[in-house]
Amino acid sequence: MPENPDNWWVRGTADTMKFFGVSAETLSSWEKRGAPKIGYGKWDVKMLIEWKYGASDGNKSPAARKLAAEANWKEAKAGQEAIKLAVAEGKYVATDNVTADLRRLFGVLRKSLLAIGHNIAIEVNSFEPEVALVAKRKVDDAIHEALRQLAEAGEIRQEK
Repeated sequence: MPENPDNWWVRGTADTMKFFGVSAETLSSWEKRGAPKIGYGKWDVKMLIEWKYGASDGNKSPAARKLAAEANWKEAKAGQEAIKLAVAEGKYVATDNVTADLRRLFGVLRKSLLAIGHNIAIEVNSFEPEVALVAKRKVDDAIHEALRQLAEAGEIRQEK
């Protein structure tokens, strides 16, 4: 074991193999893939841990960065292919179709809501004609205000 605290992490090949539980061939292949090595038969275990188990991109060897980039590219490509397949299967709808359907839906909803005041006025008119006009105006005002809020803010705020 090294006496100097700065060299505490530096170990021989045998100690490094025991630490990681690997063979000499594995250490040799790691070195070929860019694992940090101090010198002949000397390994910095701390640097090896960082290299093997998640060093930041800036500290990875070029081979490790290339491997990570290829994995990221393959993952992104698989995502794109999944989207293309879903489009081909009709799982996604064109935005133009959705926009047209929503416009049609909200137009029908607006007409139906605005008809409520008129329908109330017809029902109440047979009992109290003056009250029917007031009721129609109140209902129409409330519905117009709700529609205005919905159009401007996307939500309706209840008045207290």
